Amino acid sequence: MDELDQRIEVLHQAGIIDEIGKADLGKIIQILTIDYGIDRTSELLGSLVTHIAASFKRLREGEKIVPIAREVLADVKSNEFYPKSLEIEKKIANSITNKISVDEEEFILVHIAGLLTAAQTD
Repeated sequence: MDELDQRIEVLHQAGIIDEIGKADLGKIIQILTIDYGIDRTSELLGSLVTHIAASFKRLREGEKIVPIAREVLADVKSNEFYPKSLEIEKKIANSITNKISVDEEEFILVHIAGLLTAAQTD
């Protein structure tokens, strides 16, 4: 069991995610690592997994989040990886059982753009 699997197990044991959330996180990791070549050991991937796990909990509890700052989203949209980030975010959203709000999707988009940017510099 690697660090990412341990993180998911801790999130599950802490009640942040249920079995469906655990399976969804597995699908997300598979998409990012196998389909798009993101390194499983990336700290940014760990942060994304934790953010998505928390979004599943917020979804279950009906909790809303403050939308991401428009300036941050504008920066991501001007990033060279924006089209690929959007493609990945949509693929993730379509592959999981949990449904993510538009506000959460925007945060995830920022995480993905960061992952792609970091992967290019590695």
